[in-house]
Amino acid sequence: MVFIPSKQLSDLSEAPLKIYLACPYTHPDPKVRKNRYEAVNIAAARLIVAGHIVYSPISHSHGITNTGLPMDWTFWKRIDQEFIRWADQVWILKLDGWKKSHGIAAEIELAFTEFKMVRFVSPEHYNVSSF
Repeated sequence: MVFIPSKQLSDLSEAPLKIYLACPYTHPDPKVRKNRYEAVNIAAARLIVAGHIVYSPISHSHGITNTGLPMDWTFWKRIDQEFIRWADQVWILKLDGWKKSHGIAAEIELAFTEFKMVRFVSPEHYNVSSF
């Protein structure tokens, strides 16, 4: 998958949002993990082009886990918690499996304890497949 912006960075009438963009990742099939990674990258790119500041834990950690680090929430929790605290809002990209994801459930719980707005977004909204 490739995303090429079709327009310049938008002028926001308000300050840009700092968005923590979550999606399911862990899966026994490496192709599913790769597809989820690519889908969330496209969604993150579109949000960035719209003028927002985006942290996507999957975009950040996918390549790093290829060095042998664990993929599970237990390992990444400490890092992701700090970025959730940093963010204005937590957005969940509803790729297949998001309802079953232990990491997403924990991210939502932390967002609520930090009084962050949680927004659920459809993959179709960002023109990415629901893997």
